[in-house]
Amino acid sequence: AWECWKIEGEFSIELLRTLASMMSGRGLLEKESTENLLSWPCWQVDGEFSVELLRIFSAMCHGRGLPEDQEEIAAILVWPYWRVNGKFSFELLRTFSSMSCGRGLIKQAEVGRVLAWPCWQVNGKFSLDLLRIFSYMASGRGLLKDEAQITAILAWDCWKIDGKFSFELLRILSSIFHGRGLIKQAEVEAFIAWLPSDHITLDKEQANLPKNRLSIIYQNSPT
Repeated sequence: AWECWKIEGEFSIELLRTLASMMSGRGLLEKESTENLLSWPCWQVDGEFSVELLRIFSAMCHGRGLPEDQEEIAAILVWPYWRVNGKFSFELLRTFSSMSCGRGLIKQAEVGRVLAWPCWQVNGKFSLDLLRIFSYMASGRGLLKDEAQITAILAWDCWKIDGKFSFELLRILSSIFHGRGLIKQAEVEAFIAWLPSDHITLDKEQANLPKNRLSIIYQNSPT
């Protein structure tokens, strides 16, 4: 019945769920601390309260309780790294939040270090898609630490389909390894070897589904 759960006059289950995530395993919410958190100006985007932004920070604080330092969150939001093509990127912030899920707020030095790696460059431009693929594997495990390991993974020949590097194939393997750390070459190559290469295509009808639901299908496979 707390009034703070209402957004534009309607009860928001998503807002309650977002606060519940931070309090996972810690008991019921306290009204005063909840209202204090929701009153912070840092959740305002274009003059409106943003559940999406709060949810991003909620992931970092999963099971750790409500954040207490408004200034720390406000400082994170003004880091220059979040600008992609001149615009604030929720998706980039969310990608780092995923890696730091349940591990507390991200640190500027660590974020800057990861984003500076040349391995994220595709055709001379930073690829958020590529970073997101590796963030699946690192979800809840902390920020990536070894640039050389990622560069080596990207150089594996097994990612090539019809002679071209396949982001979709890498994404599929990343989804299988969600939250389990970086993939191992021997395991990946063994898995891909099961698939009859002359019958593999990426299911084009599924291309519009969420990335982690993309799959490999067999066309005219004898099996």
